Amino acid sequence: MGPMKLRSHLLVLTLGTLLPMLVFALIALGLLAERERALFERGAKERTLAVLTAIDGELGNAMNTLQALAASRHLDE
Repeated sequence: MGPMKLRSHLLVLTLGTLLPMLVFALIALGLLAERERALFERGAKERTLAVLTAIDGELGNAMNTLQALAASRHLDE
């Protein structure tokens, strides 16, 4: 087989350079996507906890009001 042409050398050089960059970019993209998913999940859990805490407080206030009404003598009359 004869010597490689300049075009073949350039193609090998280009592929040898771009292939590792492409692999690195894909790995970095996968890691970034996983990190974003984890951040979104954590934020959703925090928002859910905040809503549940607010609902619990409102239910507690409503129960206190109902207990105060139940103890009222004016309602018995």
